[in-house]
Amino acid sequence: MVDKTKLDFAIKKAESVLEGFELEFFKRIWNSDLDKYKKRLQAIGFQNQARVLDAGFGNAQWTLCLAEMNKHVEGIEYTESRVKVGQILKQELAMHNINLAQGSIDSMPYEDNSFDAIFCYGVIFLTDYRKSLSELYRVLKKGGKLYFTANSLGWYIMCIIEEHNKSANYDPRQMAIETIEHSFNYFTKSRPFETGKQLFVTKAILETLLEDVKFKNWHIKPEGHINIDFSEPFNQSFYKHQKYQGQDFIFDVMCYK
Repeated sequence: MVDKTKLDFAIKKAESVLEGFELEFFKRIWNSDLDKYKKRLQAIGFQNQARVLDAGFGNAQWTLCLAEMNKHVEGIEYTESRVKVGQILKQELAMHNINLAQGSIDSMPYEDNSFDAIFCYGVIFLTDYRKSLSELYRVLKKGGKLYFTANSLGWYIMCIIEEHNKSANYDPRQMAIETIEHSFNYFTKSRPFETGKQLFVTKAILETLLEDVKFKNWHIKPEGHINIDFSEPFNQSFYKHQKYQGQDFIFDVMCYK
């Protein structure tokens, strides 16, 4: 169990290396208790694993929870400032079973078949889907599981209409318009992925990508609706929408190698 006093001190120290949108996002994430993340990890069976990868660990809230619930956690993150944040949290809380690295999930410094489970929340749509799914498959052990989230069109329509989390440092409407154009070019015209932009996917596209990479036994549900007993009704979503303007919103995906 993470000591709350030490955690509060570590959070304040981590804030000192951030600014602008990165600081806004960090404060929004860490405004929540870690228990909500632990409940989600329990629901998807990410506990008692020997070696877990947090692929794109962001502000490290999932990383700390994974480290409490599993033997060893590797984390990789593209953004330098977030790597610094992760290192601060790890050091201040003395989480010795965590190892962090800077890099992209579409090209990782891990050997083949390295992980029993891979967790990838809110990341893959910021990367080249085809490369990232292939890379995640490569480093996953045979029989291992991958959990990730993927944004569908409804999320970006909401960002255009409601300007979700708009601030002086972030324009959700512009982001969403660019994402929609970029996604059509990437998926329908086979144009290269543009670093710094996002991609939305439909369920049909997701299934095709998973099949191409040779993942199996996948489950695709609205965000927060996957648990280890796939037959049971379940909802721990962080969002009020499952669809928006008739379009799918955000997907939970669980698949196996």
